[in-house]
Amino acid sequence: MPFIGWLIACGAYIGVPLAQSRVCLSPCSMISLKDAPRLRKRDKAKALIKNTFRRTPDKLQTGVKGAFRQSPARFQSLVKNSFRGPASCPSPPPTQPAPLLPPPLPPMSPSPAAVLTFAGQPASSFELTAVQKIVDGKGEWCAREPANAVDGSWLDGLTDWDVLRYVRTCAVGSSGEGEGDDDASRDQVIADVAEAARVRLLSTARWRKEREVCKLIASGEFDMEPFFSKRKRASAPEKVDGEGPQGMPKPSLEVEWLAGRDAFGRATAIFYADRHTPGEIPLDDWDDFVIYSAETAVVRFGLNRGPGGQFNLLVDRSSSGLRNQDVSLALSILPTIQDHYPGLLGRVVVAPINPIFYAAWNVVKLFLKPRTIQKFVFIRGSDWRAQLKDVIGGNVTLPAHLMPPGLESEL
Repeated sequence: MPFIGWLIACGAYIGVPLAQSRVCLSPCSMISLKDAPRLRKRDKAKALIKNTFRRTPDKLQTGVKGAFRQSPARFQSLVKNSFRGPASCPSPPPTQPAPLLPPPLPPMSPSPAAVLTFAGQPASSFELTAVQKIVDGKGEWCAREPANAVDGSWLDGLTDWDVLRYVRTCAVGSSGEGEGDDDASRDQVIADVAEAARVRLLSTARWRKEREVCKLIASGEFDMEPFFSKRKRASAPEKVDGEGPQGMPKPSLEVEWLAGRDAFGRATAIFYADRHTPGEIPLDDWDDFVIYSAETAVVRFGLNRGPGGQFNLLVDRSSSGLRNQDVSLALSILPTIQDHYPGLLGRVVVAPINPIFYAAWNVVKLFLKPRTIQKFVFIRGSDWRAQLKDVIGGNVTLPAHLMPPGLESEL
């Protein structure tokens, strides 16, 4: 009996690796009992060994649990080797970091922590996503345009604020600015707005090439004083701004920039309606003048940069009449501003107004977009000067004849 116990223990030790190798799925002669002359009770031992080794290994005994049942020492060895891994198994590749999301748009204002903001309004997540979509695909869609068909230097110099202005203009009228019932509908609205903004950017690039805007800027011919001095007749004495060469009257400027900024930090230009004579200056020259003034103001006042930006236009009608009404001028220059300088116009303040003005306004507004119409502020009443000062606000220096009575001394 001791011999049989020893034999069973040895068989258990040898049988585990054979079972784990999945080779002994059929009976095999591991030990022959015929050649054991001293073995007693051969039939009993033979039946016991046959029952132990010559049956198909149980699946539960091919793993760590089975090894522990048959040999604790073998179990410890198996566990130890399982952490080392097979010698022939290559070491796993290093874990790759998860792909990062597209980096946020770099702020272009002096403060590195500033949020992309224009006209005092931070960009929403909807607008930022649309801007990022345009910026990411800019190289591809710009490359598809013939170099001689677009203003490439302008496209290359686009800032995030420029793209935001176009996105914000195209987003007007979209369904809740992309806040749809689900993510799919919101993504579709964002894609539609980004595509519309891309089309408008390319349209402006083609327009700039056709109008030779870069050449226009370099000419310097459309600075305010040279522009009006070459094209306007000498003003009447009561409208003289100063003395020209040899004591000749100097033509009055119809447009000029006022000193200071309004309550929103915007620059303000003023148009003196009483100094305007319809037809005196050709409309094509007026168009070039507006383009030149907008381009130089972008550089001088930062109209296209956040977080402020934009400019106001103050229309002074204090001494104008029917002879000064010029619907054709408004229809010529306003579409240029709203189509190719979107978002730069903050407000158009008209003061004071009367029934004559409404006759012209009812025609002009038919050709303007709803968002442009909303920018107009009309001031009337006996206290229109006080209203004007409050509407403009800030530290804008208004001409003396536009200041409320008693406040002229503040100039």
